[in-house]
Amino acid sequence: MKQYSFIRDFFVSFFLLFLFSSSLITQPIYASSWVTSASLNKTQINPNQTISATIKVNTWADNSDSNDNANWHSTKYTFSNQNPICVNTSNHDGAGFYSATFDILSPSILGNYTITFKAFSDENCSQGAINKELTLSTSVTVKDTINPIITVKPESVGTTSLNIFSNVSFKLVDNQKIDKVNINSISKEIIKNEEINIDNLKPGNFDAIEGENILTVYDISGNFTTFKFTLDTIAPTITIDPYNTNPTDENITVTASTNEGSLNLPFHIFTKNGSFEFIATDLAGNTTTKTIVITNISTPTSTPTSTPTSTPTSTPTSTPTSTPTSTPTSTPTSTPTSTPTSTPTSTPTSTPTSTPTSTPLSSNSIFVFPTIIQPTPTSYFEILGAKTNINTDDNLNEKPTPTNQATSSGQVLGQEVSSGRWLPILSIIAFVFNFFYLKYSHKFLNLIPFIISSITFIVDWSLIKKYGCGVTWLSNYFWIGDILSWLIPIGIKNKIYKK
Repeated sequence: MKQYSFIRDFFVSFFLLFLFSSSLITQPIYASSWVTSASLNKTQINPNQTISATIKVNTWADNSDSNDNANWHSTKYTFSNQNPICVNTSNHDGAGFYSATFDILSPSILGNYTITFKAFSDENCSQGAINKELTLSTSVTVKDTINPIITVKPESVGTTSLNIFSNVSFKLVDNQKIDKVNINSISKEIIKNEEINIDNLKPGNFDAIEGENILTVYDISGNFTTFKFTLDTIAPTITIDPYNTNPTDENITVTASTNEGSLNLPFHIFTKNGSFEFIATDLAGNTTTKTIVITNISTPTSTPTSTPTSTPTSTPTSTPTSTPTSTPTSTPTSTPTSTPTSTPTSTPTSTPTSTPTSTPLSSNSIFVFPTIIQPTPTSYFEILGAKTNINTDDNLNEKPTPTNQATSSGQVLGQEVSSGRWLPILSIIAFVFNFFYLKYSHKFLNLIPFIISSITFIVDWSLIKKYGCGVTWLSNYFWIGDILSWLIPIGIKNKIYKK
């Protein structure tokens, strides 16, 4: 009976197990994505540092006809005690074994961390019901290995490329916090911060000294940076070479030199009295100025010339007074009551002359320059072989008679200056014409040559009067050539005729 009971229970249990198993098999099974392995390129990292992660994922689908849910499109990673971060990885569709590498960002807080990875079928790390995550067995250590940064600020005075200054300012920056600052191995109390400024550092300030200094900056992780620089506050010296200090009318050259740095100019040439500043600047930005004053250059005085200026200071009045204005008399009369030592040779008349030399000058007289007729622009003429420069005046119908009316260069107004000789061209032409006319004419006619020579005379006289070189001998006696152009051919003809 007991044996029967045992067999019955066995078959009942087997039947029930079969039914339960069949029901499980016929139910849908969702797709799964299992992270099977993961690795990092670094486990000792800095805060907020980007590192590379590589993971492998195995995906499969349910027992339906489609494998759409067996995809791997995104991955979520989580550092311990930190918020998870989703990364869209490469699209891997359908069931299979896949691998992907992507960047992750380390925590900003120092410490040791574990990291967990989980795969998802969509791109937002939200789909995928049965997903197996993987936690790395090796912890990740976030530590600060970045040294502080020391920067020379722009307002520093000196040469930054050589680290030589007379006054320097620094900006100190660290990715975490600056812990302490040492100058020449002497620690300074500071407020710990990511950025600290040290301004106007010079000898005696912040334990800095004249000469070489060492600045060391530490952060809270023990990283440090050292900066060597030189402080120089001694100004350069300017030396002036000997120069002429005696009275002179020549230029004076002053040469300078400096013991360090450079000068604005190595020398300066004084062409007249005055001053000049030599400025020396050294590498630390220190400057020295030295002023040179020259007062021993004499200025040449102008010598008055005998020729009066073109613009006289005063002109004689149209009606002269009976008594010279320079005579110190109380009441002017027709005859001077008080005569200077030099007695006038003539009494001024009612009509003034162009030359005020008729009235002598006393010791108290004021000399009045005569009126100067200004030269008019020079015109250029070229007639009959002569080129002429002549001063013309529209107000003069004829050439003025040469008087003391002269220009400032001494040229008499109305007189020409010939650049060549006047040639009796028309007289020569008349001579040739008359000669051949009388030679080949059958009748002895002297009237035609006379008319030709007369016309030549009229033309020459008109041109020379208006444009010609009146000061040359040939121009003044041009008529001789015109007469000869008539007489010579007649004489030759007479001689031939008598033969």
